[in-house]
This record gives sequence, structure tokens and C-alpha cells, in this order.
Amino acid sequence: MIIGHQRQIQLLDLHIRTDALSHAYLFTGPRQVGKMTIARRAAASVLCLKRPRGVLASCGTCQSCTTLASQAHPDVFELSPGGGDAGKAPLRIGDIRDLRVRAGQSAYAGKKLFFVDDVSHSTHEAANALLKVLEEPRGDTVFFLIAQQAQDVLPTIRSRAWQMRFWPVSYELLETCLVENYHILPASAACAARLAYGCPGAALEFCSLPPEILKK
Repeated sequence: MIIGHQRQIQLLDLHIRTDALSHAYLFTGPRQVGKMTIARRAAASVLCLKRPRGVLASCGTCQSCTTLASQAHPDVFELSPGGGDAGKAPLRIGDIRDLRVRAGQSAYAGKKLFFVDDVSHSTHEAANALLKVLEEPRGDTVFFLIAQQAQDVLPTIRSRAWQMRFWPVSYELLETCLVENYHILPASAACAARLAYGCPGAALEFCSLPPEILKK
């Protein structure tokens, strides 16, 4: 589930429902604050065949939703530096060439969606190659670029993307969601929210620790 970020979510939902999606979005904010979670939720809403009512809603049962959930959707492509491994190598030009080929292919069902995580962690050649892709957008492609700080992303890439900043969630809201939706004990939820500095993903990781360790 998504915790917080209601203004950003409402705006994305408006873009989807009015068929006004930008060809590229740049989501910035601390790690584990919810940027990729929201990007994936937006993708599910775009691709859902039933399009139920609700903000960034998707049915979860149509063919598009089930293939997306199993990470097998032909119109979705994710790219992370080093494949998402710790101590990761930067995105290289070969990664972007593969992305460019996929972006040049027609969508199977309306839109093709691309997620580029930690886009600022790219070689100079890869960043320039990505810029060229963004300069020649197809009408059926949407890019979600993820970074911690906007200033770490090539300025010419920033200028071609709709920028959204995601701030840490209030401790009170995060605590409440952990207790009510994840059934975390109140004391553990309070510790986790503060240790995570308001970042939901990190808070959930802290909640998996034994209570005696968490309180230390």
C-alpha cells in the first residue's frame, strides 16, 4: 500500500484519467520513501483493462494486472544500476541501448512503461544516450525516472521530465499506518517510524527486527 504522498498521487491519477500523461516523470526523494511503489501503482492503473474507480486504482484480476504482478508484462521494462545489486555498477550505455530498442517497439496494449531506478547513477555516455531517447518520445511510451536528488540528474534530462518531489511521511501518519494496516505493535511502530526518518519502506524493514533490537 501507499503511505502518504496524497498530492502527488492525486496529480498522477488526474494525468491518467484525463489522458494527459507526460512522456517522462522524474521522481526524487530519499531512498524507500515510496517513489518506485507509486510509479508501479501508476503503471498498474494505466495498464488495467477494467479501470475501476479510485485513485490510481487497478482491478488486480484482469490479464494485464496479473501479468504485471508476475513481472511478465510485455509493455513494462525496469532498469536498475547493476541489476539492483548492492555495490552496484552504474548504468552503462549498453543498458540504454537495450532500453532504446524496447522503446522503439509498439505497445501491445496502449502504453509502454519504463522504470529507470537510480537514474543519477549513470555513466556520462549512458546519461547522454538516455537523453536522446527522451528527446524522441513515442506517443505510447512513459518513462518513470527515479533519483534521490534532482540536481544529481543531467539538467537536460530534468528539463524533459515532469518533476515530482517526495518528502518523508509524518511520523504520526507512518505510525498509524503501521499499526492499523500491518498490525505492528504501537511501541514498535513508533520506533520504526523515527529510525526510518519517515520513509515507509525503511520503517517496514525495521519492523521485521525483533522488538528488543528495534528499541535499542
